[in-house]
Amino acid sequence: MKAITRLGIVMGSVVMSACAATGPDTILFNGKIFTANPDQPWAEALATRGDRIVAVGSAAAVAAWAGPATQRIDLAGRTVVPGLNDAHLAIAHATADGVRVLGAEALANGVTSLQVFSLTPVADTVRAFREADLPMRVRILRLPTPEPSGATRDSRPFFPPQPTPRIDVR
Repeated sequence: MKAITRLGIVMGSVVMSACAATGPDTILFNGKIFTANPDQPWAEALATRGDRIVAVGSAAAVAAWAGPATQRIDLAGRTVVPGLNDAHLAIAHATADGVRVLGAEALANGVTSLQVFSLTPVADTVRAFREADLPMRVRILRLPTPEPSGATRDSRPFFPPQPTPRIDVR
């Protein structure tokens, strides 16, 4: 039994050492982090690597993952919630300059993704967002408007559902 316990301690140390060697990119600590996990709805800290959360838990447990290059951000008791996407708006006649202003205002207010209802042909709205090249995700939704022929304005031409990595058209 003692041999198995020692083996477990050694293996645990090796795993923790390997994790600490690479470490997460960022650790947020000293906060109130809403996890949306019914078994653990709140945590003190979280660690990310790239665009993924790699650890959630107590400040001490998450800090143990830190590597020499890990950025540490003290939340000073602030609350962190999962990304919520309810930033939506309807746009008619979008221009790249107007989209850049919209994007700057959204980012300044902590909005990291938008849902845009296109009141004009979706190709025009997509063109403006592509040219603006915002550093955020954008979902552009077609609002089909019937024409006298019965066809909808956006039933032609076909537009790819994801013209860029950050723009999604539905």
